[in-house]
Amino acid sequence: MKKGGLVPDVYTYTVLIDSFCKSGLIEQARNWFDEMVRTGCTPNVVTYTALIHAYLKAKKVSNADELFQMMLSQGCKPTIITYTALIDGHCKAGQIEKACQIYARMRGDVEIPNLDLYFSVDDGEAKEPNVYTYGALVNGLCKVYKVKEARDLLDAMSAAACKPNQILYDALIDGFCKVGKLDEAQEVFAMMSKDGYSANVYTYSSLIDRLFKDKRLDLALKVLSKMLENSCAPNVVIYTEIIDGLCKSGKTDEAYKLMLMMEEKGCFPNVVTYTAMIDGFGKEGKIDKCLKLLREMGSKGCAPNFITYSVLIKHCCVAGLLDEACELLDEMKQTYWPKHISSYRKVIEGFNREFLDSLGILDEMNKTESIPIVPVYRILIDNLLKAERLEVALELYKEIESFSSFSAAIKSINDALISSLSLAGKVNEAFELYGDMIRKGGIPELSTFVHLIKGLIKVNRWEEVLNISYSICHNHKILVRAVESSAPS
Repeated sequence: MKKGGLVPDVYTYTVLIDSFCKSGLIEQARNWFDEMVRTGCTPNVVTYTALIHAYLKAKKVSNADELFQMMLSQGCKPTIITYTALIDGHCKAGQIEKACQIYARMRGDVEIPNLDLYFSVDDGEAKEPNVYTYGALVNGLCKVYKVKEARDLLDAMSAAACKPNQILYDALIDGFCKVGKLDEAQEVFAMMSKDGYSANVYTYSSLIDRLFKDKRLDLALKVLSKMLENSCAPNVVIYTEIIDGLCKSGKTDEAYKLMLMMEEKGCFPNVVTYTAMIDGFGKEGKIDKCLKLLREMGSKGCAPNFITYSVLIKHCCVAGLLDEACELLDEMKQTYWPKHISSYRKVIEGFNREFLDSLGILDEMNKTESIPIVPVYRILIDNLLKAERLEVALELYKEIESFSSFSAAIKSINDALISSLSLAGKVNEAFELYGDMIRKGGIPELSTFVHLIKGLIKVNRWEEVLNISYSICHNHKILVRAVESSAPS
């Protein structure tokens, strides 16, 4: 076009910029914008808004703010679409207070604190928000549990004769459910129905989730029945939530029937569904059913993951089926072992946080930022020690040492092994583990020395008992002197 002597106009540049923005190529879009300004072609509100929206979508809020300021300084007046993009972008970036301030200034409210810099140039015109503006702000407020403020906006919409849409109603219902205000959620649900909107999967999901949290199982099942009556097919998330709730209430037979029913209706269980069902049967000691489900999910093309195996290994250990637990560990390592923390985070998506906490998985991830394999090994090693199968426990400990850094959890396993080996009279092996801990920077507890002394007494190695006892007393005296000397006089 340029070679032919044609000069791009504002329309051409805007189409280019908008296309690059929608493709996620923001830097190239900005290059076109800068070229446009350099050549004396003045951007219009559509040009600015397209680039501002792209920056906000990419969470580059400061770039969007800078461009908006430039827009105002050039005398280009923003539209309601520009303001809506700004409010939505700031909400999604977690800057709810700023989004509320922009909304207030947009409406013409004066002297908003801390916003003078942002609006150092004022376009001098108030703008009336539309349903999308309200929707962005309601959703943002609900995400940070400010449901009262979100509800007030619904009243403001009514006063402005702006009819809410389904998305806004769903966001508000979900917000009330998240903070445990089920009566208010039902009130908004009634308003939504009155406005002619039918509840969808998202609406029902919010209500069912709250009902289970409040342990109102019968009502949750009624909501499920209502969904089916209204030809609103539940998705796998809703079915799984109900199955998990039934299992937690000890109603595993009903949960299993529901899992079969969902398959009949063409909604197939996923790995989270199967894991919830396996956990339910496991808590009732029905290990045979757990193992059957594990094989069944594989045959149906639903691969078990690290969490599934962790749950099953735990229940096998509780039931005393240690050989089966060891076999499951080997199978998991060969097939479903997440190699990196990023892939592991993908694995745990969809699982209830409380459920993961009960396995000790989230705690391990937060402390070490590594794949939390230690809890699985610890369960198995602890149970092997109780069954006095020390050799197998030692093998597993050496295995975990080879691919995991020495953490508090590893040290705890080390202490447990030293205690068991000492009681079994295997003092040399116990001292090897003690030496290994020292070399890796571990600080032994007093209880560790006590276990070692008991082991030495058991095999009549009295001279070493005296040496260790003297060492403990000597180090204690040094510590006391150090404390006394550091104390203020």
